Amino acid sequence: MTWLLLGLPQVQAQRFQKWAVRGDSLLRTGETPEALGAYERSFRIRTNSQAAFGIAECYRGGMDIGSDSLWYRKAVLLSKQEYTDNDRAQEKIAALYRIAYAYQRLDEHEEAVKWFSKDNCHGRAVYLDIGRSLMALKDYPAALEAFRKYDLYFPGRRTEFIQECEQVMGQ
Repeated sequence: MTWLLLGLPQVQAQRFQKWAVRGDSLLRTGETPEALGAYERSFRIRTNSQAAFGIAECYRGGMDIGSDSLWYRKAVLLSKQEYTDNDRAQEKIAALYRIAYAYQRLDEHEEAVKWFSKDNCHGRAVYLDIGRSLMALKDYPAALEAFRKYDLYFPGRRTEFIQECEQVMGQ
């Protein structure tokens, strides 16, 4: 009987992950009510930042205006806990990204930049997110620098941001 109990956390982790991944897939295809149900089920199985962030994204999509900020804040708290409690690099990076992106969604751009900049949060693509937050803070020179770094890794993909910064700065 003890061996059954030892396997329970692993089974629970698989179940919560299954529903969170299903929520991600449904949200990408625009099936927001179904995605919300999947994320809520994942969250009931195990309180986790991935599901909390997904629930916030569903609410942000117009399902319940105002509830999104509550869920983004839950995602931040849970992600910070997951970041400090976890030794696996991939999971730490995912937690960092959720924290930073939630702050960006909450219009708390200084916090977003801080977290996007930690430990090379999410690879080279993070420069786009850093630039967006810096633009929101009206720090156009720093935003331009971030967008140019992004352009080094992904040439020509999002040049409209570089052009917008240069235009605002009168270059």
